[in-house]
Amino acid sequence: MRGRVVVVALLVGLVVVGSPTAAWALWTATGSTGSSTTFGKPAGALSGTADMTVTFSSTVRSMTKPVTLQNTGNIAATTVTSVTVVSGSSAALAQAVDVVAWPVTSSASCADATPVGAGSVSGTWASLPSLSSTLEPGASAVWCTRSTVRDTAPASSTANVVVGLTVQRGGWTSAAVSGGFYLNTAAAGS
Repeated sequence: MRGRVVVVALLVGLVVVGSPTAAWALWTATGSTGSSTTFGKPAGALSGTADMTVTFSSTVRSMTKPVTLQNTGNIAATTVTSVTVVSGSSAALAQAVDVVAWPVTSSASCADATPVGAGSVSGTWASLPSLSSTLEPGASAVWCTRSTVRDTAPASSTANVVVGLTVQRGGWTSAAVSGGFYLNTAAAGS
């Protein structure tokens, strides 16, 4: 009798080991696993551009304003900006306004008397290098922008400038967000 029990036990073992279906059935009956995956999703937000509208004149030659870039996604990523002059507005004026921008610790650190800091980029409102900051999820970067109009700027003109922002990580790029403002010049002699 004992011999038969041993033989039966060995046969059951061979069936379980030798049969993938039986082994799978035994595993699913006795254990379970759980897992979840969060996919990286870059996203961004842009604020401060609405306050950058200015009318230059003989007494107003420059403007200093902050712009805030935010990583609203769930992975660390880098901000990438671009500038565009809206068709029908004055590209000549945008080209005649020099811009320097640099990262600051807060909007309060961006004022007319604030010296240009490290990491600055420069150009015009027709062509400005990217304001690039690598940010953790939910983090923001504040850039101080200083715009100075040239004496050669056309009078009585308006340039509608749009700042675009994407947030990028590896091959992932967020949907673009944007904010615009107006550069104006007074009439000649004003």
